[in-house]
Amino acid sequence: MEISGVGDIPDAKPSKHRAVALDVLRGLAVLMMVFSGQVPYDKPLPAWLFHAQEPPTYDQNHLIVHVFDPTHAGLTYVDLVFPIFLFCLGAAIPLSLTNKLEQGMTRRQAILGGLWRLMQLSWFAVYIGNIRPVNLHVVPNLTTWMVAFVGCLLMYPMFMRLPAAWDNNRKLLVRLVGYGGGLLLLAALDSSKFYPKHLGFELFRVDVIIVALGDMAFFGTLIWVLTRRSLFARLGVLTFLLAIRLGASQPGWLQEVWTFAPKNTGFVFAFDYLKYLFLVVPGTVAGDLIQEWITKNDAIGAASKPRLLLFIALTTLLVVGLLYGYESRLLYQTSLFSAVCSLGLSRLMSKPSDSLDRLCRTLTHWGIYWLMLGVLLQPFEGGIKKDPSTLCYYFLTAGIAYLLLTSFLILTDVFKTRRPLSLLAYSGQNPMIAYVSMANFILPVLAITHLLPALNSLCYRPWERVLLAALETLLLAYLVSLATKKGIYWRT
Repeated sequence: MEISGVGDIPDAKPSKHRAVALDVLRGLAVLMMVFSGQVPYDKPLPAWLFHAQEPPTYDQNHLIVHVFDPTHAGLTYVDLVFPIFLFCLGAAIPLSLTNKLEQGMTRRQAILGGLWRLMQLSWFAVYIGNIRPVNLHVVPNLTTWMVAFVGCLLMYPMFMRLPAAWDNNRKLLVRLVGYGGGLLLLAALDSSKFYPKHLGFELFRVDVIIVALGDMAFFGTLIWVLTRRSLFARLGVLTFLLAIRLGASQPGWLQEVWTFAPKNTGFVFAFDYLKYLFLVVPGTVAGDLIQEWITKNDAIGAASKPRLLLFIALTTLLVVGLLYGYESRLLYQTSLFSAVCSLGLSRLMSKPSDSLDRLCRTLTHWGIYWLMLGVLLQPFEGGIKKDPSTLCYYFLTAGIAYLLLTSFLILTDVFKTRRPLSLLAYSGQNPMIAYVSMANFILPVLAITHLLPALNSLCYRPWERVLLAALETLLLAYLVSLATKKGIYWRT
């Protein structure tokens, strides 16, 4: 069973439809994640370029620092990246498994496939956590960049989708080269005490984003498979999860269980990560709706394009307004603004003309439901926050993801803008390569060729560095598109 690291979108055969919009949305999330990681932390830049709880401030030496403030409520575009990624993971589950289950795969096989996926993503999280340049050395030098680069190359035989025509022995040999080389590299780093403070290899030095994605891939698959025929039961799971979430916020046995795993088994599982099911489960509902549309294979008629353009513009305005309003703490105004925009979006979708229009109407109504639920929960838990994440944060961002997905469906399937959005789509189809390649491929190559210090010296002003980050991200998207066109995919 071959499933993508963050969710695969198989060819919709024999349907002529394909959920390219989900590729685009996922690509947007991963590229925004990469870009935000390249924005310089030591420059005087606006707070909206960083996580809301880590705004830039000056220390006693008048240097820019980012001090985590868990009491600061707000929302920036950086805070949208991970929840959109999780939403896309959930939406991809029905698209990956529906046809397989209908063709004879058992529920047990699907769940075991999800468990195997969790194990592979856990290895992936440990491996990249121990070969990230910033983890290898406080200030990466040439040796650091070389190690990071070699570590990245070894991930190709580890995770690359191999040609179906190859025999099993040949495939096994390639995997042995990848995994064997990776283990030897980690052993060499450990024996040489290569890491800061000479700590050596650590199992808990992980990429926490990948750990959370692995957990959500498994539990999202488990919940979807068991509740596939009952939306009521699936939403009922969220009700119990909500009760656990609220109960664990108070001292007692439930809180002790909820906080136990991060200190003991956090490299593969943490109970606290189950909170992200508030994003994954709504994503599975969107995936079911898209899968149903693909299966019906209805013709797409001539919908009113001015109306749909207005929908996209209003969605964009709503997202920007939410970011500005909550970061500026204009709470009453933002709530009223959200309600008015939601009514406008619902009105625009009130008279669907074809199957795609009906799909967009349903997705819009779900998006408004989750978004307004988040708006109403904003005062709870001290306001909207990513860290520590609040219920408002989950539901609001789920609503935003629904509306963005609807907008991309309109762009890709009504206005046929797939080519202009191709860089996003290719990155969304190959997210593992896109996620890793900036830190472990592009930056090492630039450093080894001495281009990185030259670029940094040319672009030393704050906004010049932001422009450089954007250009580096564009280069990454282009390289990932080349790999995708050549059929080079990483799979777990």
